[in-house]
Amino acid sequence: MSPATSWPIDQSLRTGIVERRSVPIIDATPENFAPYGTILGDTTASVGNTSNHYAEVRVANPSKNFSSDEDTCVLVLCYEPRPFECKFLERHYKHTQTFIPLQGKPLVGFFAPPNDKEEPDLDEAVCFRFDGSAGFVMHKGTWHEQPFPIVPGSKAVCILRNETVRELKPTNAETRECHGQDIDKLNLEARFNVVLTTDPGPAPSAKFWRSCFLLTDVVNALVVTPRMWSTSVPKAFPVMYALGVLGDGLWHQRYEQSDLAINLGASFYFAGLFPFLVRFFRGHASKQLKTMMALLFALNLYTFGDPKMTKAPLFNEKHLANHIGSTLFFYIASQKKYQRVPMWGRLTN
Repeated sequence: MSPATSWPIDQSLRTGIVERRSVPIIDATPENFAPYGTILGDTTASVGNTSNHYAEVRVANPSKNFSSDEDTCVLVLCYEPRPFECKFLERHYKHTQTFIPLQGKPLVGFFAPPNDKEEPDLDEAVCFRFDGSAGFVMHKGTWHEQPFPIVPGSKAVCILRNETVRELKPTNAETRECHGQDIDKLNLEARFNVVLTTDPGPAPSAKFWRSCFLLTDVVNALVVTPRMWSTSVPKAFPVMYALGVLGDGLWHQRYEQSDLAINLGASFYFAGLFPFLVRFFRGHASKQLKTMMALLFALNLYTFGDPKMTKAPLFNEKHLANHIGSTLFFYIASQKKYQRVPMWGRLTN
């Protein structure tokens, strides 16, 4: 494997009929990605504490698999959605290019293993989904394309050579291929009459959690909201509560990727629940019930979670507990007998 100024194209293969070859997508793990590179963020092979100054730090050293002889740079890339069509594959000779997703947003990448041939083996092409919790560093010579975002505005840090950036200029105006001392970027349509495609879809686990969240939202809307409506609380508040549940449902429907839905939903939700919360604790429920409900409400606040930290440990489990706990809390609190006192002023027996 050595750099080339140009790889010849077999013109006899250019039929004009392009095959759209679907490549199944798989979730990247340190094991299945090993032929192509190393997953950054995996500490299962931790080498332990290497400094007496940081007793609580687990250290892994994936940089031992990173190399670049000189002229290295760091870029921040911002991706906008584009069709999941891989029309080019490239490889690098002098460095192990690295991508590190930011903000916990997933990326999708097409790869083919390193080889000593002039072109990639498309029969060995694979497609990985990176969930955003870790980056990856590729072996020298790994064929790849610039990652594809699943979520608009996804960002990633890219570590590469400045020489590569300079060489990303087509050496052939027709095929737009790039060839240099550190890069070969080949046009799959021109060389193979092939475009690689995939359907990223959500991960199976994401579908499961979405179903759980949407189910509890439906129960909340069908069971709790009508009870709120039947009380003497002004109708605007049950409506806002229902809009909050709807906003949460839309957020989960889009796999927690709509900031507008969750921000508006949370605002309506907390505004709508406020009078029911105050009336319940000002009302005539027993002290034992109020104590239990106060603990449940505190648990709900703890499990609510930061909507921008959906990749945090146990986020889904905590958030589902919040859904169930909140539904139970307001199912009890919205009973008419607990909603007969005013929100403020002196209480009368």
